[in-house]
Amino acid sequence: MDLKDNLDRYCRWWQHGENSVIGDCFDIGNGTHSALSHYLRTGEVEAGGLNALGNGALMRMAPIPIWSNQDIADAIDLAQQSTVTTHRHPQAIALSGYFAELLVRALQGESKTDLLSGHWYQHPDAEIVEVVRGSWQTSTNIRAQGHALYALEAALWAFGTTTSFADCLLAAVNLGEDSDTVGAIAGQIAGAHYGLEAIPDDWIAGLQDSDRFQTLAEKLFNRSI
Repeated sequence: MDLKDNLDRYCRWWQHGENSVIGDCFDIGNGTHSALSHYLRTGEVEAGGLNALGNGALMRMAPIPIWSNQDIADAIDLAQQSTVTTHRHPQAIALSGYFAELLVRALQGESKTDLLSGHWYQHPDAEIVEVVRGSWQTSTNIRAQGHALYALEAALWAFGTTTSFADCLLAAVNLGEDSDTVGAIAGQIAGAHYGLEAIPDDWIAGLQDSDRFQTLAEKLFNRSI
């Protein structure tokens, strides 16, 4: 992965609105803002703060598992490389590896039960293992927070407690707080599991540049980009 190219593109989005659907950058996270500023000052590509544990790396994950849909190890490696450009906390890096694997497994057709069981995931961080193996099922405090682990828990809750793409997204975005990012995380899981045909037609019709994004996704999946 060309991390410099990644960061240059992020900076053009931030400063010039490149690839923004409204032509301007909006709602950039603190961790990402700090990392991009650091990169522009120093040229260092591992620009993420060592304490950066926001959800910004999770929310942008989908292109990697789409590209590496037949190779879990490759998806994990690329996801973790991508993460350190903006978030270098060890837990953020580990969560990206887990999330990339989850999405590849979903794209490969693994059952929802197996996806949510987390039995396939091993890690020494007990907090992460608790969440990926179902803490959301008994938690009484699901919140859409900017913290990566809690955002992931909320997204898993939205996916695990609903039975359709639309219901999953509605559950996620109605949590309040940082619900747009949790919606992005939940949407990746639901999209990988339920597929394009499960997304309501009117949602696709109302999406800015939807044809372009669908074409890019197909090229990524077929490695023809």
